Amino acid sequence: MTETDDESTDRVLEYWGKTKELFRKHPNLSMAAVVFVLGFVAIVIHFPTENGSTTLAGALFGSGAAFIGAWVAERKKTAEDGASDERRRQAAKAYFTPELSRVIAVQIGILDRITVNFIQTSVGKPPIKEDALASFRPRKPLLYPNTIEFKDLSVEDATCLIEFYDATQGIDETVHQWLDIEQRINFNAFVFLMHMVKNSLLIGRQLIDRFSPGKPFGASYPASGTLLSQIDRSIKSADQAMAAHLERNNPGAAWM
Repeated sequence: MTETDDESTDRVLEYWGKTKELFRKHPNLSMAAVVFVLGFVAIVIHFPTENGSTTLAGALFGSGAAFIGAWVAERKKTAEDGASDERRRQAAKAYFTPELSRVIAVQIGILDRITVNFIQTSVGKPPIKEDALASFRPRKPLLYPNTIEFKDLSVEDATCLIEFYDATQGIDETVHQWLDIEQRINFNAFVFLMHMVKNSLLIGRQLIDRFSPGKPFGASYPASGTLLSQIDRSIKSADQAMAAHLERNNPGAAWM
């Protein structure tokens, strides 16, 4: 089956596009190929003379070798720069992980206590006396976002970190506003706060999974498992408490 004129034209244009892209991405390698070809052409057609063609070809081949050397050096530098950037990214994640872990651990404790109070108020009992509203305020970070290591994080890691601390800041502002009105909150407020804290932990889970998935929940208590497992446990408890409440009061309803 032969190609039509249109198909041949398309193929030529495709090759031409690839050639231009090659020249754009690897100019040194491309120039090496050009001067090597010119050197061979000079030998074949005896340009400028039969004796002079070998001299010209030798000069062109030498230039080609120089271009290849420059290309190799450029590739090596690019690889070294990429490795250096990756080392900085990993170092930045290691730098933020301890503080992030402490903040998330506090969030887990807050969600656990909110869940208990939600269960209490869900069945008509008063909140636990010891859990004052101020105790539900998240722990504030000291390193984020003012340290220079923040700029070494990848865009994805930095964005996730911003989203997490924005979520905890939203919780802190909400609790602060409520403190101006009263020291304790009712059932509906516990529902609202439980949703906010759960959302912050879902983001926190993504962060820990990216930064240090095997991070222990407590170094002194290995049996407590990893930070990820404790996040999952806390969120599951909250979901089960809400599901039980909905089943009692509104069968078939769903909690997000």
